[in-house]
Amino acid sequence: MKKTKRTKYEDLPILPNLVAETVCGIPYTGCVLVVSRDEIAKIEAARKKMTQEEIREFANICDERCECAYEEKAHWMENIVDGLEGDGRRGRDLLYCVLTHWMTSYLMTRGAFMRNSKWYGVSRIKDRDDIPG
Repeated sequence: MKKTKRTKYEDLPILPNLVAETVCGIPYTGCVLVVSRDEIAKIEAARKKMTQEEIREFANICDERCECAYEEKAHWMENIVDGLEGDGRRGRDLLYCVLTHWMTSYLMTRGAFMRNSKWYGVSRIKDRDDIPG
């Protein structure tokens, strides 16, 4: 049986950095996490205050994590890739959910978000110790 060659990350029909930038521009409604109205308001206020530099940083981190997760075949990333078959909506929607979840972590617990890349099934990224808690 002949193995099919795995598509290169850069050839996938997804752009996590673009999706991350888009997520930062969408009002946060709490649909990804079960949180209180107060927490939703706090996350939305922080999202509205994001600078272009913060949005770019977040998008770059998301792209790096997704690329590493793809290379390491992290379960959540494989679900996204599998969801790209057919019309691709399931994969796209899963990516939006993951990146929205990451955005809340980036906004509310940036130090932990930056330091704990292994939480995302990505062991290759060096954790950042220079980010305050």
